[in-house]
Amino acid sequence: MQGANPANRRRFLAGTATLVATATAGCTGTAFRPGSGEGAGDPDPTGNGRLVEVSAGGEASADPDRARARLGVEAAGETAEAVRTELATDGEQLRAALSDLVPERNVRTAGYRIGERRQGTGFEGYHSYAVEIEDVDRVGEVIDRAVEAGADDVGRVGFALAPDTREELREEALADALASADREAEAIAADRGADIVETAWVSTAGGGRPVEDPIPEAATDAARAPTALETEPVSVSVSVTVGYRLE
Repeated sequence: MQGANPANRRRFLAGTATLVATATAGCTGTAFRPGSGEGAGDPDPTGNGRLVEVSAGGEASADPDRARARLGVEAAGETAEAVRTELATDGEQLRAALSDLVPERNVRTAGYRIGERRQGTGFEGYHSYAVEIEDVDRVGEVIDRAVEAGADDVGRVGFALAPDTREELREEALADALASADREAEAIAADRGADIVETAWVSTAGGGRPVEDPIPEAATDAARAPTALETEPVSVSVSVTVGYRLE
């Protein structure tokens, strides 16, 4: 800081400069703080009192390589048994069509319900399936074929990353965050007339952000043009808090 007198500089070097970190909600983090016995877990386990703590974030993106769709059938009738029978027939037909498009393991029941109609008499119900599509270029095809097979409940499509891809992006984001923290700490140390000796501790947190696009209206009408969906990159972000020892 320009204009700071020597006394202020000594007080800064004797304390800790902290930048507030914001972690991604819902994410888990790991932390390593050296030291044992008395003082373990303290910001400065060595007790030399010359530390600077910096927080920084990193991000990496890639095109999604997984998609999840919710597809189902609906039914209405005068009795619950009539609705159940129709759902069983139509649901089995839809399930068979989906199993021809994606591996059997990627199709599972997402919801099932039969109840009285809110208005009027009779009953209504639905049976929906969660479908994972490993080739995002085939999402439109799967939707269209499902509609042809009787699907009249088309939900939303979510685009995501396979576990291996997500882990690779997280490593890239982590390296980016650590490099940013190093630059920040070096700038602070240089401004205070100090040198960085070593890293005292590191804590991390990071996760991913799925991207969802609504199904276009055209997806519910097989007579129209084939369904085409545009995807956006999926980002993985990591935040780090690093403590540096100064001299």
